[in-house]
Amino acid sequence: MLPALQPKQRLLVKRLQTSGKPPSPGSVVVCHHPSDHDLVITKRVWKSTGSWLELRGDNQGSSTDSRHFGQVPLEHVIGVVTAVIPALGNPSDKN
Repeated sequence: MLPALQPKQRLLVKRLQTSGKPPSPGSVVVCHHPSDHDLVITKRVWKSTGSWLELRGDNQGSSTDSRHFGQVPLEHVIGVVTAVIPALGNPSDKN
């Protein structure tokens, strides 16, 4: 999700209600990858078709997203990012 999100930043995520409306385009969501449920990904909602989401990464030249793995079912979404918490420590420290 570069450049919007940086390594080591933490995200505040509001859980998606199972009976609630789907996240709107432009929202950033945390969800399970459609083909590997153990892999959690963070992507931006590009398009919502009710029970399915098309997700894209902000760095579209190098992002693996719905253009590669297809639409993601709404039940795979963990929640919507509501805030980004800056990384602790020295910003020049990349470890």
